[in-house]
Amino acid sequence: MVWVYQVFWWLLLPVALLRLLWRSKNLRGYRHHILERLGFVLAPDDRIDLWWHAVSVGEMVASKPVIVSLLQQYPHCRIWVTTTTPTGRDQLQKSLNEDLGGRVFFSYAPYDHLLCVRAFLKRVQPNVLVMMETELWPNWILEAKCRQIPSLLVNARLSEQSLHGYLRFAGISRLLLSKLTLICAQAQADRERFLRLGANDKQVSVTGNVKFDISVTQALKQRSKTLRQGWGKRRVWLAASTHASEEALILKAHQALLMNDETLLLILVPRHPDRFNEVYDLVTSMQLRCIKRSSCSVPDQHTQVYLADTMGELLLLYGACDLVFMGGSLVPVGGHNMLEPVACYVPVVIGPHVFNFQRIFDLLDQVEGIIQISGFESLIKTLNQLLNDSVRCQLMTESAMRVLQDNQGACQKVCEAIGRFVEFED
Repeated sequence: MVWVYQVFWWLLLPVALLRLLWRSKNLRGYRHHILERLGFVLAPDDRIDLWWHAVSVGEMVASKPVIVSLLQQYPHCRIWVTTTTPTGRDQLQKSLNEDLGGRVFFSYAPYDHLLCVRAFLKRVQPNVLVMMETELWPNWILEAKCRQIPSLLVNARLSEQSLHGYLRFAGISRLLLSKLTLICAQAQADRERFLRLGANDKQVSVTGNVKFDISVTQALKQRSKTLRQGWGKRRVWLAASTHASEEALILKAHQALLMNDETLLLILVPRHPDRFNEVYDLVTSMQLRCIKRSSCSVPDQHTQVYLADTMGELLLLYGACDLVFMGGSLVPVGGHNMLEPVACYVPVVIGPHVFNFQRIFDLLDQVEGIIQISGFESLIKTLNQLLNDSVRCQLMTESAMRVLQDNQGACQKVCEAIGRFVEFED
């Protein structure tokens, strides 16, 4: 089975490179650093303690508290971080370089082609491989095992749907799990699914979900407050991480809400930057007055939609609004991280599709810390009610914040687990 996978990658590699060029038409970052994806990176002369992989922006945001904690606990620790998307790379590179200056190195992840992986490992020579959530790349894991590099899957989650998908390739799935050194699962249910897939009992521990360890600094809170003051006295709601076919429904809902409050402002944050212009054209085609955040213009009383076409500012914008609708949930994408607005003390509304964050949603729902709507009509009704009910919004945010605080601590557990497999210099 493994040799079939190797042949597959020989055939796939030219297609993967052409796909990069095609995607770069809308997002030029895909055109840059292509050699890194082939494993050709410029590594420092000194050792690298960890190779840390987080596939995209969401995993990068979740990774940051753990990486920061490791660097604080071990002053001489050096970490090589890889990702697959330009937005993920740019966001974490900027934030970690500013905060911790020079001990974190960045590149795109190598393709899982055997030669690409070997080229990358030869140059970086990490002592430990750490992968976030569900990143199981066969050649990464097999080559790490051959080189006696411990490989850890942290903040690991495995839905019932994903389990059945892996079970269709049970042979290679069990082989890969047997090569992993440790799996740090988010919850007991995830641990049980990994065991059903073939992991052994001692290999899988429950460390919690590091996404709960998010924190918002006082400096960021003040920036959000200052930003909001510039918009005057008006109510503001935010639609976060929206996808194609969601924006039209959200904008129609906003048009309906404007009939009750003509000063209401919508902050619209598309999930993918290559769609910014497309979404702007949609907003203007619906006769809504819109400005882009990248224009540096300040929304006035006539502005109806503020298009957030910048990266890395979502927490700032959360703190400047009254209410958040979390995108990726009106369509079957599975939702996005609802704990970020919770940490900013903002009430959250979400659609029917939450399977990517089911456990987090269940915890919030049990204490009425979130509201789930069934579709377009209930979206309008719920938003209208919450925008006019500050007491209920406060109760929601207080309940949600308790859930957030009660489930923190995974970051330290993951750091301790990693520390068992690498000898950091003091």
